Amino acid sequence: MPKPDHVTYDRKCANPDCKKPFKAVQKNSTCCSTECRDALYAHERKMNRPKAAEYKLKCKNPECGKPFTSTKKDAAGCSADCIRLYRNHKRKLARRE
Repeated sequence: MPKPDHVTYDRKCANPDCKKPFKAVQKNSTCCSTECRDALYAHERKMNRPKAAEYKLKCKNPECGKPFTSTKKDAAGCSADCIRLYRNHKRKLARRE
């Protein structure tokens, strides 16, 4: 009895950076190489990661007041210098009381 021909499936690589056409040997094969498969898995893990909540704030430094996006709710300033100046301002106000 003759051996049946091996079935191949025409696919495009699922890796978003590749998308090359290839002959897949298995129905569930989605990538053209192991490097592309690993890159696809890494991309999927990155996309599934929860994103940090972003908060639109105004700088608490009275001399600045610029809007900025922060990943922390309690961020005091838009830059390290502004945070330092804001803390100095708070200290001066506390000394006056």
